[in-house]
Amino acid sequence: MPADDFVFPPAPQASLAVQGTDARFPMRRIFCVGRNYEAHAREMGKDPTREAPFFFTKPADAALDTPCTIPYPPQTEDLHHEIELVIAIGKGGRNIAEADVMDHVWGASVGIDLTRRVLDQEIFGLTTPLLTTSDGRKMGKSQGGAIWLNGDMLSPYEFWQFWRNTTDADTGKFLKIFTELPVEECDRLGALEGSDINAAKIILANEVTTLLHGAEAAKNAEATAREVFEKGGVGDDLPTLTLSAADIGDGISIVQLIVKSGLAGSGKEAKRLITENGARYNDEPLTDAGLMVDAATLATPIKLSAGKKRHALVQLG
Repeated sequence: MPADDFVFPPAPQASLAVQGTDARFPMRRIFCVGRNYEAHAREMGKDPTREAPFFFTKPADAALDTPCTIPYPPQTEDLHHEIELVIAIGKGGRNIAEADVMDHVWGASVGIDLTRRVLDQEIFGLTTPLLTTSDGRKMGKSQGGAIWLNGDMLSPYEFWQFWRNTTDADTGKFLKIFTELPVEECDRLGALEGSDINAAKIILANEVTTLLHGAEAAKNAEATAREVFEKGGVGDDLPTLTLSAADIGDGISIVQLIVKSGLAGSGKEAKRLITENGARYNDEPLTDAGLMVDAATLATPIKLSAGKKRHALVQLG
């Protein structure tokens, strides 16, 4: 529509300056979320009845782009040090997977202001350069391989195994970033080649696991790995799925066991693993996706494997 067809001139595009550059960040609307917005909402003519936290919206032109002093909220005197924009959407999309959400968020301001409002304390954000693997992918994210630091979410053995599976090209880099070893030692280990680099990967796994879970957990994880990979055993720290007789009923499919044990994300993935000869049952090739397992079978724990590096025990509890 031609500009002269408007009843009155439309407002210019609202935007905020990007610190350190000449660029501007365009804005369409502002979502305000917090626990202490009740008084502010009443100032705007609302009488909220919901329990905090709650949100409301402001027009984009409500954002202030220059330093100034305003009476509300508390601690907001210098807008260069107060982040009003909690989340800035930098890329559009729909039906976005949870694992990809952060790809659509722009900037480092996520949650700082919200945290400050909830805790009523001064909050700082710390950023680091994006960690990428040697092939350029975001570490632990692009392949859905993000790991948990909480031992209840990811066992120390699985955490140890994650670092043991580091690629040859990334070993030296990760030793420098994630361990407290001298740089010279990291360079020496990272320069190893062939089968010798595996020793460096074990050192990496032990060092990082020790920092998070303690030396004993790292020692047990390495012992379990040696038992599983070198001797074909099961090891004490191997991830274990314990099922009751009620869980099994008249029988449970091997596909369900693979999924429940965490070796596959879905039944379809488990069936593909079997079809492509990537699954093993007690160290023997598993070829029957229709196999049913009953309680009598699980009276003795069974070992399931996905490929050469991922294993789990299933037992009757």
